[in-house]
Amino acid sequence: MIPLFKQKEIEMKKLPVVFLLLLWIASAALGADSQELLRTVAEKYSGALCLVRCESKQESGQRSMAGIGICIDGSGLIMTSGIDPRIRVEFISKLEVTVPGDPPKVFQGQLLGIDLVTGFSFIRIQGGHKWSVVTFQSQSGLSLGDQVASIGLSLGDPALPTTLGLGYVSVLQRVPDRLVGVTGGMLSNIGSVVFNNRGEAIGLVSTQPFLRYVTIGPRGAVSMPLKGEDKTFSFRPVEDFVYVLRNIPQDGKVRRPPWIGVGHFSPVERNLAEAKGIQVPAVMIDQVIPDHVGDKAGLKDRDIIIGMDGRPLEKMSSPQFVVRNFNNRLMRKLVGGNVSLTVLDGVQKREVRIKLAPMPMLQSEAKRFYDKTLGFLVREMVMLDRFADRSFSVKVDGLIVLTVVKQSPAFNAGLKQGDIITSINKRSVQTIKGCSDIIKKAFSQTPPLNLALTVQRGESMQKLTIRAPKK
Repeated sequence: MIPLFKQKEIEMKKLPVVFLLLLWIASAALGADSQELLRTVAEKYSGALCLVRCESKQESGQRSMAGIGICIDGSGLIMTSGIDPRIRVEFISKLEVTVPGDPPKVFQGQLLGIDLVTGFSFIRIQGGHKWSVVTFQSQSGLSLGDQVASIGLSLGDPALPTTLGLGYVSVLQRVPDRLVGVTGGMLSNIGSVVFNNRGEAIGLVSTQPFLRYVTIGPRGAVSMPLKGEDKTFSFRPVEDFVYVLRNIPQDGKVRRPPWIGVGHFSPVERNLAEAKGIQVPAVMIDQVIPDHVGDKAGLKDRDIIIGMDGRPLEKMSSPQFVVRNFNNRLMRKLVGGNVSLTVLDGVQKREVRIKLAPMPMLQSEAKRFYDKTLGFLVREMVMLDRFADRSFSVKVDGLIVLTVVKQSPAFNAGLKQGDIITSINKRSVQTIKGCSDIIKKAFSQTPPLNLALTVQRGESMQKLTIRAPKK
């Protein structure tokens, strides 16, 4: 267990700061250089941190989110990873920024936009405040053994005391996202800013990977993921997100990722590469969406991509990582821009230039409806459903059942997860509003009407009846 040392409040730039030094250095006190680094980070950047709170009223109920905010511009521009990027912004009912102090100051925030790829939200503060500013470097420039420090806020304490962390770079990973592991200490909490030994911002503490435990079972070694305590031994270097800071979303919406009209990419495994004589990293197009930008530009199923914008695809540790890294590079581009792909069609090589379109709505973004009384959650279908699932069910229109609560009226009627409700009381349903209106009308009658559902389940059609609740 890493000991926590809590120092007394001290004055730094007229702001009280409580240090929670997270140290794990073998049988010795901090060296002078380490102390100086922590002191510098605290003095310069404690005034750049805040707490961001967001509340939204969604179909399934009230939702609250919170996270560390970081001022990246003296005018009060805040970035945070504390807001779920999949949120529907029209449902946000409250957006507040709390600045630590005695007493803390609370400001109303204006959402500038959310970047869906990095997960960062950008907020403008409404009201005057003198901020410290964190300026991120363009490259982390780290090597094994380098010392790093971090600064965050203790969100569980109403006073929002500053927390500090310290460690040494122990691993530089590409999985294929970049991940820097530390040892000899522990970083502060998720959302904290990470600095190199010169006090320059070079990363953020993000969601931690699961630890793994290997045990021997009847069939040999088994690797088991473990969710341990809230310990932070890794961070996300600037190379993975600094590009967003050069083009911050400003329209108050979730920025759509770019799309080339392909539903799925597949790895080029060794056998396929040898059969086709491919000796470079490559990605295979598995599903070109008809009548979209890729199809119109000439992409075809089973085309092999070996380059992007005049550069070969990066060699990774596995074909699967090559695909993920290709997607990462693609996602860093902006809608409306262009991408040039080097494609193999048989033995011929050609360049395909595509104007990037906004990605269609994802399944996770579709409108949802939860009826607590009846015990089911449904969502609207989106265009990508037609291509993500090639079963017969998605060829019909309706609402997809996500959850059915056990022993509820819907459960007792036989409704199941994955069903597609195509009609209720002989009226077709394709929207959440339509579904809600039909149910309200049926239950407003005297006596309330039962709900007669037509459901597509696989290749068969089912007729179900949900009994109306007693008044």
